[in-house]
Amino acid sequence: MNKTDGLSIQLKKLEVPEFKQSKAYQGNWYIPGENGSWFDGLMYLYDNCSTHASIINNLQRRICKGYEDDAILMKITLDFLITGCYSIEVLWNINHTKIITDKHLDSSKVRIGLIDEEKDEPLLYYYSNDWLKYNNRNIEPFHTFSTNPNTDDHQLFYHKRYNPQGNNWAVYSKPYYYSCLRSIYTDIEIDKFYSNLVANNFTANSILSIGGFMDEGKQEEFEKQLKKNFTGSENAGSMIVLYSENADNKPEIIKFNGEGDDEKYSELKGSVEEKIYRGHNVPPSLAGVMYSGKLGNATELPLYEDIYNKFVVEPIRNEILSGYDKIKNNLLVKS
Repeated sequence: MNKTDGLSIQLKKLEVPEFKQSKAYQGNWYIPGENGSWFDGLMYLYDNCSTHASIINNLQRRICKGYEDDAILMKITLDFLITGCYSIEVLWNINHTKIITDKHLDSSKVRIGLIDEEKDEPLLYYYSNDWLKYNNRNIEPFHTFSTNPNTDDHQLFYHKRYNPQGNNWAVYSKPYYYSCLRSIYTDIEIDKFYSNLVANNFTANSILSIGGFMDEGKQEEFEKQLKKNFTGSENAGSMIVLYSENADNKPEIIKFNGEGDDEKYSELKGSVEEKIYRGHNVPPSLAGVMYSGKLGNATELPLYEDIYNKFVVEPIRNEILSGYDKIKNNLLVKS
């Protein structure tokens, strides 16, 4: 909160969704995030942060190297890297001895059903193309994957990362880059800021110092207009125009964006990207995004390759395949 001569201005804060889960008010499943928006938020990051998306895409290619013809593996790998989980719909034969059909399902559209305390797993999963259409949505239940012949033949295999949650069991998983979520959001806001500066012809942001007395009603209206025009990255470079009754009470415009802003924001961008790389456990030179000073030399690159493959790529590949092999080993026709 900033206060100047009785005028208070609440500046916009960067809001990063929290990882949470709750039982649906009407329905036997758990809701991921605020109003079920957790997975949508993760997809927003992937779609809007080029650094983050490039790291994930590069990692997917490394994990699936040699498996490019396996369409399901390519899709579940991308799901797992973005959301920390993946889903496969399976249909067993009449004797429940072989899987005759396997199909990738978008894990962001799957909801985990209530947990059976004895088995420590959900009895059912639920799938819908649009969970936000509360009054007009088709929800399809799936039984939990099992090789037991006494279980339903139409099932869903759901694989997720383990996440320690203290005393609260994690129904949904966190993505492996969870520690750098705020940095990814910040990177997106920086890009918005720059693009809006360009759209506004690089008009400098300013502080207005208002002279004279302003009653409470006028203060509220002024504050509303100021927030509307200046807060948030979407309004970078925007301008407000005020008219004064006389020269004595004219507003004073104080510029706070100096000539060194390009250097300042360049440093901020670099700092944020460094944190994103750390959150992904990837050397910048191997991330698929390269910038000055971070390319590494010919001696370092092979070493980075070996370390990255050994400690990041291979463990994630093994984690994905540990689940996927349960499907592959039971397929009637091997792909």
